[in-house]
Amino acid sequence: MNQSGIFRRVKPNVWQWTINGHNYSIKRYANKGTADKVRIVHQQLKKASFPNILPVIASDDPTAIVQPWASNVRAVKFNRIEERTKTLDLLYKLHATNSDINWSEFGVFLPQYDLQLKWQDRLSKFKAKKEQIARFLGEPAVDQLIIYAEQALKSMQPVKNKKPTILHGDVVHHNFLMTEKGKVYLIDFDLAAVGHAEDEIIMWMHRVLPHVDYNLPKLLEEQPLLQGFPKEHLLAIRYPNELLREWLYVDVIATQRKAAFVEELVAFTKVALSSWPKLWYDSGSVK
Repeated sequence: MNQSGIFRRVKPNVWQWTINGHNYSIKRYANKGTADKVRIVHQQLKKASFPNILPVIASDDPTAIVQPWASNVRAVKFNRIEERTKTLDLLYKLHATNSDINWSEFGVFLPQYDLQLKWQDRLSKFKAKKEQIARFLGEPAVDQLIIYAEQALKSMQPVKNKKPTILHGDVVHHNFLMTEKGKVYLIDFDLAAVGHAEDEIIMWMHRVLPHVDYNLPKLLEEQPLLQGFPKEHLLAIRYPNELLREWLYVDVIATQRKAAFVEELVAFTKVALSSWPKLWYDSGSVK
């Protein structure tokens, strides 16, 4: 890579590179395999004329992904109906690329996505930290989370007889960038995998439910695309994924930020747990 120009570090592994009046993003990975995966995903999506990605620019650094710097964009806001709609529509379009691309052929780079196995592992890690988390949250609340997670895993129905497709793998709001004109781009395919579209839609629903007060019927009515979602797979909503993930994240928070983070997380967890009985019922009674 040309080492001239100006480099400004914006994250531990991300730089803004300015050269000849143009700005680029450089993201370096710990291993070449992840960078290769991101390149292949972009190559295939480009062939499929998928318009909602930023181009990848050729680089002589095999561990780096270079792209145009996205200016005048912001992360979407899941508390806005129209932005929830745009991100869901974008995911459906991403998953529909399996009509043009046999994503299973790229198994060397794209791992198989197993949601149930992933959640079993997350629950095991949460149980291992039960005492530590209980010091902040209280043992009854921790036990509640474990019971909900265990029962949800038992009720989950595997997706059958569906053609696998590409899954983005991390549908957090800041991986959807919106321009001033309202176009949404999907970025950071680091965790991309091959699996069933229903699993990623469930992950999206987990992300947005706190923004609709965990009102599942409201979300289903608001989003026409969800009205055809298989009812048996809605049972996966019962797993308290966001809560388990965030509590496991406490360990990596810098000491100076940990107290404030935990205080917010305790409040977030209490609100979620107060909503879970109704969410549990709603997920099994949708007509």
